[in-house]
Amino acid sequence: YEDTEGNQLAEPTILNGKAGLPYESEAKELSGWTVTQTPANAKGIFGDTAQEVVYVYERSDAAPVTVR
Repeated sequence: YEDTEGNQLAEPTILNGKAGLPYESEAKELSGWTVTQTPANAKGIFGDTAQEVVYVYERSDAAPVTVR
């Protein structure tokens, strides 16, 4: 979960599983940020080597709305 400059926006999520089984990751909802790039490996198969899935976010243009 990074911005367009590579700065970390949220703590990583670690997915564990058995080699050969499928995995599926999801973008986190981050207040004030919008996902701009969903990685090609957001879904895949657990392998013998570690994999990294990176979601890229961009700051939202609009000001926040407070609903009371």
